[in-house]
Amino acid sequence: MKTIEYLKLEVMQPGMPTCDKQTLELFSTGLVKQTLAPMVYFGQAKVYDYTVEEKDIKDFLSTIDINTWKVNKQKNSLNTSWTCFIKYSDNTSIKDSGYRTLNMGEGYTEFDDQLLEMIPFIERPWLFSK
Repeated sequence: MKTIEYLKLEVMQPGMPTCDKQTLELFSTGLVKQTLAPMVYFGQAKVYDYTVEEKDIKDFLSTIDINTWKVNKQKNSLNTSWTCFIKYSDNTSIKDSGYRTLNMGEGYTEFDDQLLEMIPFIERPWLFSK
C-alpha cells in the first residue's frame, strides 16, 4: 500500500504589490518546515523547523485523501489561493489547487484541526479553514 512521504501546502493571500506566501512542508520522517514570505521589500522570509514523532506524522498523513476534497476553482481577486503537492512512497505524486471559501468542507477542516493539534506552531499557519 502506498503512503504519503511528503506533503507541501502553499497558501497565497492577496496583497499589494504582490502576495504574501506561506509554504508548509510535512515529511514522513517527522520534519515540518514552515516558511512565511512577506510582500516584496518587507523583509526576509521567516523559516521555522519543527520535529514531530514519526508515528504521529505518518498517522496524520495516512488520513489524507486529496481526491475526496471538493475543490473551489472559481477565482476571485480577494480569495486566498492554495496549492497542495503530495508525493507517495511509490514515487507517484498528485498536485491540486483552488481557492479558499467560507465553507471549505469536512476534509479541509479535519486536516486543519489535526495539524494544529499535532504541531506547536510559533506563528499560526494559514490553512484551509482556519
